Amino acid sequence: RAVLLMLGSRARTHEDVAHEFGLRVIREGLGDRELGRTLNLLRQAREEGDYAPIFTVSREEAAELVERARSFVSWAERTVELLASGRRVGGEGSEGG
Repeated sequence: RAVLLMLGSRARTHEDVAHEFGLRVIREGLGDRELGRTLNLLRQAREEGDYAPIFTVSREEAAELVERARSFVSWAERTVELLASGRRVGGEGSEGG
């Protein structure tokens, strides 16, 4: 959400964040489609964990979610730093492209 705020977004809901992420980050070339997929995957897992009567995840699935979350946070931290410095951000993906 910090990246979106720096880009002028006022997204308030999880759905707004996902929509704005696509518009402001992916379409503008600040990140790749894999970042959007990661955001959606993590949001879905959180919602299932919060609201599903029974939610199970394998150790491997959990490890993948944690790795994706770490990668996403690293991208967001780098992007916030670059935006704050006034430098143009472009084409970086979740792997640091």
